Amino acid sequence: MSALIELKNLSLSYGDDKVISNLSFSVKKGEFIGVVGSNGSGKSTLAYLIASVIPNLIRAKLSGSFKARTAPGLVLQNPDSQFISMTVKEELSHAMETTATKPVKSLIRHLMQRSVFDLSEGEKQRVNLVSNLGFGELLLLDEPLELLDPASVREFLKLINWLIGKTTIVWFDKNTAFLKKAHRIIYLSKTKKEPVPRAPKPLKKKSANSSGELIRLSLTNYAQSAQSSFKLKNIRLRLRMGEKIALIGNNGAGKTTLLKIIAGVLSFDGSVWLKQGAVVSYSPQNPSHLLFEDSVEKELLAAPIIGALSSKQRGIKRLAAELRLEKLLKKEPSKLSKGQQKLVSIAASAYGDIILLDEPTTWLDEDNARLVYSYIANSDKSMIIATHDKRLLSFVDKVFLLDNGGLIKCSGTRLNRFFQTGM
Repeated sequence: MSALIELKNLSLSYGDDKVISNLSFSVKKGEFIGVVGSNGSGKSTLAYLIASVIPNLIRAKLSGSFKARTAPGLVLQNPDSQFISMTVKEELSHAMETTATKPVKSLIRHLMQRSVFDLSEGEKQRVNLVSNLGFGELLLLDEPLELLDPASVREFLKLINWLIGKTTIVWFDKNTAFLKKAHRIIYLSKTKKEPVPRAPKPLKKKSANSSGELIRLSLTNYAQSAQSSFKLKNIRLRLRMGEKIALIGNNGAGKTTLLKIIAGVLSFDGSVWLKQGAVVSYSPQNPSHLLFEDSVEKELLAAPIIGALSSKQRGIKRLAAELRLEKLLKKEPSKLSKGQQKLVSIAASAYGDIILLDEPTTWLDEDNARLVYSYIANSDKSMIIATHDKRLLSFVDKVFLLDNGGLIKCSGTRLNRFFQTGM
């Protein structure tokens, strides 16, 4: 049987930056292949090449040989870049005609009447997956679970299990956690032989200052629009000096919305009291929304830190060492991997007295996730963190669940139930 994809001694570079070196493998029709690599190892680049995004839209230097005998469906890491319609129903019109099975409908049935602009990042990713199922015999998945809540992950995996054998699947990821049913795993050159090291032990948490309140939020109502079914209501939240609070909840529950309200980006019914002189900084879920400079160093220097340039440069040097960004300082942020961009966006938000982090470990491999855990646990800054990462909760003082528009403080039992079954 001829291969759908065939690479022989393939090397690829952007200018002088070699991303893939001497890679050879083939994929036959009906196979489920995992491609595993750490941040910056070339996973997304390889997906772009197979999908003809490289070299048709992105220029790169190629050597060796590459063939793809069919046009694939491609689910990208950034769902916003794939929408071509205004509503979910329009976006999925073709897919629902050709692939409207029960597993497909379970992922998106409650989203069909929504505008794509009103979806959470996780909801957008579900829509992108379904929209790509109708493209034919090859499906490329670039870290498809990163933006999904625990319940959505389970629904997604049910769909993948249903697809195995019906279509050819190439799944690009940081580790093998969700690739148990793959026929083969291909490890990229920068990946360790054991891609999933043991999780670090929780670091010692600093106690919050019980007298130093920084934020008091009183939200009576927030709705995206008069027609929207999404609402936040009757939310009360306080943050003290040195305190770290985590927000969990299903895709579309309002975690990002609540962070944007605290950051002053969205208007709402209610009030936010902020301690005089306190500065709020925000690292968004999609790091590319924050990065505009032509080098990582300039990105960090652009952060509005009050003080002399020399002290700002010392702070950048310390942050770069803490998050292992030293080798990236002269690189252009737009050309970094999504995980590397995430680390840069976290560093760029470190100037605030109150730091808002939206899914700070999304797209990070194990080693880089450890760096972020350490950064959070050892920082004396106050933080509010939206996350689906259960391990991150070991490094915060309180956990709140957003559900049905309200905010509930989490007990251990409620927390475990959320990660086991969703809400």
